[in-house]
Amino acid sequence: FPVTIGMSITDLGFISYWGNSNNITSLGNQNWTIDRNIIQNGQYTTGDEKLQDLSQRLFEDLGADQNSEFLSYSPAALNIQYDKAINQNLHLGAYWTQSLKGKNSVGLRRASYLSIVPRWQSERVEIGLPLTLANDYTAQHVGIYARFGPFIAGTDNLDGLGKFLANDNYSGGSFYFGFRSKIG
Repeated sequence: FPVTIGMSITDLGFISYWGNSNNITSLGNQNWTIDRNIIQNGQYTTGDEKLQDLSQRLFEDLGADQNSEFLSYSPAALNIQYDKAINQNLHLGAYWTQSLKGKNSVGLRRASYLSIVPRWQSERVEIGLPLTLANDYTAQHVGIYARFGPFIAGTDNLDGLGKFLANDNYSGGSFYFGFRSKIG
């Protein structure tokens, strides 16, 4: 096909928790200082109540509110994929994931990103160069990947991977590999 387009909404839902729980509301970046004696003194607690005792002492120290239930929403996101064949071997892909949750919402939140991927591919070989605005569009990443036959390997953050391998000051890096197989 000369152009393919896909769209989905993923992880739309929630988890409801009932029972004893604690709640801490944190807005923005906040540092919490925890008295290490809370954890060390927990080693003398015995039986099934050990974790409950630790949780109670830990959250009391942080000023948490007691709750009997709360909702945690799943990391809902809108996903759009686009792929265009420029000629027989040259293609351009675009992948957009937009989080549908607010930045301070309860539960997991997927970071939004936009990735443009020019690639050259044939039946046996594929090479791509992902250019990505990641982490809610605040970080720029350049990656590279290759497929030889059914085997795939690559990174979506060459700079981060290089800094990781050099044991330099890094905030993230990735490396992935896989195996591709046709069905039918």
